[in-house]
This record gives sequence, C-alpha cells and structure tokens, in this order.
Amino acid sequence: MKITALRQRRVSGVLAYEGEFREERQIRPIDLYAGTVNFAAGGPPATPKLGEGRYRMEATFLEIETDEGVTGRAGTIAGETAHTIGQFEALLVGQDPFAIELLWDAMYRAVPNARKGPGMLAISAVDNALWDLKGRALGQPVWRLLGGATRTEVPMYASTLGWSLEPARVRAVAKDFVRQGYRGQKWFFRYGPQHGREGMAKNLELVETVRDAVGPDVEIMFDAWKSWDVPYAIAMAEQMVDYDVKWLEEPVQPDRINQYAAIRERSPIKIAGGEGEFTRWGAAALLDAEAVDFIQPDIFIAGGISELQKIAAITSVSTGAKLMPHARANVSVHLVAAQSPDVCPEIEDLVKSSISNEFFLASPPERRNGKIVLNEQPGLGMELDSAKIESEEVLPLR
Repeated sequence: MKITALRQRRVSGVLAYEGEFREERQIRPIDLYAGTVNFAAGGPPATPKLGEGRYRMEATFLEIETDEGVTGRAGTIAGETAHTIGQFEALLVGQDPFAIELLWDAMYRAVPNARKGPGMLAISAVDNALWDLKGRALGQPVWRLLGGATRTEVPMYASTLGWSLEPARVRAVAKDFVRQGYRGQKWFFRYGPQHGREGMAKNLELVETVRDAVGPDVEIMFDAWKSWDVPYAIAMAEQMVDYDVKWLEEPVQPDRINQYAAIRERSPIKIAGGEGEFTRWGAAALLDAEAVDFIQPDIFIAGGISELQKIAAITSVSTGAKLMPHARANVSVHLVAAQSPDVCPEIEDLVKSSISNEFFLASPPERRNGKIVLNEQPGLGMELDSAKIESEEVLPLR
C-alpha cells in the first residue's frame, strides 16, 4: 500500500441549538492591552448564527488516499493548517502509510521550523490521519492498535467554555452537568491582574458559585488561560483553597516554565498546563522543572497520537504528574484508553468544542453517565454523516 494523494475536504451544515452557542469567552493574554490595541481573535472561533436555534457549522478535514482505496481522515483542522500540510505532500506521496514513525520523523527533520507552531499542527494532523488509515485498513479501532483498552469507559470532566458566567446561569449549568454524571467540571476565569480587587472578587464568586452548585463530591477546576502572573496566581490559589479546587490551569504564558514552577512550589492548589506545548521535548521541559501536576498536551497540537504515546511514557516516570489531554475527546480517547489509568486517569470533554468537532461524524463516541464509551469503529471513527452535509468541496492542500 502506498500514499497517492493528500487533500482537504470542507463541509458545511446547520446545527440546531437552543439559545446562544457562545455566551462568554475566557480571559486572554492580549486583554492586558484592552483599549490600547484592537485584537478580536482568541479562544474558539465564532459560530455564525443563522436564526433562532440555527447555527452554521463548517469544518475542514485532512484526507490521505492510498492506491488500495483506503483513505485516512483527521479533523477538524483549521484551513491554514491544511495549507501548511502542503509542504509535506511530496515527502508523503509514494510512502507506506503504515510506516508512521518513519513519516513523523521525516516530516520533523525535513522542515526544521516545523518543530513548533503551524508546522507541528500540520504534523499532528497527518499523524492522526495515518492512524485512522491504519485502523481502517486493518478493520480495527485505533485504541486496539495502541495496545488494547485498559477500560471500556473513560471518566470525563466537563469543560464549560462558552457558557455565561452570570451566577444564576453558572449555577444552572453546573447542576445540569452533575445530573449528566460528569465527575468534574472546569470553568474559565474572565478576570486577571489588570482588573484589580474587583476582578479578583468576581473570580472568587465564580469559584464559590460552582462549588455551592455541585456540592462537595464533584471535582472542580479553573482555567486562567495563560493570562495571570505569579503574585496574582498565588493570591488566587490561597483564596481558592477553601473550596477544594482540584487544580488551577495555565496561570501564566506557556514559555514561562520557571514561573509555573514558582507558582506550583507556593500554591496550595495543584497546577495544570501544557495544552499549547509541542512534542515530547516540550512536555519533558515542563515535567523536568516539576512545573505542573497535570500535563495537558493537545493531540492536534503536540504531534499527534504518535507523540502523545511518548509523552505518556515520559509522564509515567515523572514525579507523580498525570497526563490529561486537552480537548478532542473523540480522538484522544484512543490514546487515553490504551494507557494505564494511573498515567491517564480521565479525559476532558470541552463540551461546546466537542459539539463543533464531532458534528459531522456519523457516529461520534457515546457519553454515558459522565464517561466516554469505546466502540469498535475502525480507525478513529471518522466516517462523516452525509445527512448533515449541505455543501462540500474537495480541495488540494495548496
């Protein structure tokens, strides 16, 4: 079997969703310059509203074709990632798609600047598509190819990005996730050091509201999305500790590993981070510095399934850190389910992003009582639902 072509497939359709799909955003690092510079990007992309209860959904998938008629698919990916993948097309065409380790290393070596940023996003997408292709060719789910399942259902925590932070709304949403059976919830702060004592009070009101709503038996976590500094993070952690918070996530920008370590050393709450980190080397830097208790690489950022296997191995010999992949539950569940629960105890369900990423799938993985359920779909379960596709186009990568 040989790779014959790579392409991007763009599809669009309509999502039925009651109410506002994106009610609120999290704090962002660029908010430091609010009123000084104009910058609207950051966080999940906006979902165009067509009318009451109707939203335009658009998605791009990478497809890798072979001369034996087997096609691997990965997504969703950004359009710019698809164009970046184009730089690897000549390297990949004509190669054995089962030689995933060879192809990963060849891409990494061929374009040295691909070690981080858009290049590694492109390598991640190719790697995931190759695993999907291998699974389809062998008629097996990827979790079985990775060594088999250590459990058939993986516990999840619900991440609430996109919901309003108005206290009554927080209380209602938090209680609803408890009813759905999620063992934990993560909420996103809206305020940082530049907002002073008033902002800190609003952040603490969010913590208090969530804990009161879910009761004492549900784990709660909070995300500062790279937007705080060391003194502010420590001050917040000292006030949050009374609410039995499991972790504080991304208190500072990703490259400031020494600041992560300083916060972790002094914080009474455990520290999580790493969703924007790249490759095993980036993960090793965080773990060697003992900067995080929970490391959160993204399977579409850090290097794909192949690289997360290596990060899991590194994590397993760290001083007690746990691997909790960021988002993309329908793909990362294959990696997590094939790892020991001691290394990968649970998985994130970034709920509204999951709706977007899985909308066009014919059979997205089932959530049952706060757990994601393994299934026997070949590959990554990336068959698309033609009934949801109103328009589509297949395009070259460049």
